Amino acid sequence: MTAKESLIYQDFAPLCTGLIEVRVFGIEHHAGQLVMSLTGHEDGVNAVSYSPDGRLIGSGSNDGTVRIWDIRTSEEAMSPLRNGDGAVFSVDFLQENGDDL
Repeated sequence: MTAKESLIYQDFAPLCTGLIEVRVFGIEHHAGQLVMSLTGHEDGVNAVSYSPDGRLIGSGSNDGTVRIWDIRTSEEAMSPLRNGDGAVFSVDFLQENGDDL
């Protein structure tokens, strides 16, 4: 978050078409824009990544899970993936041809 008077906000705010927050539930409006909030992690989120087709978001958390969210419904697209070694610090998707993005 940055102050509305800052150069960063003035340069980049027009490029943002919506905001995503991983913590609360529902779809609401924030500063005139649609906000999708995703619920599920039990601790802080360290990483977020969009799928190549833009339909899914993956999020990794200190709770040791990776969750995959459907952008259209704001619901989880599959059961959480659990990391037995602790926190998740990176999330990424592969393209259909297998190339890492």
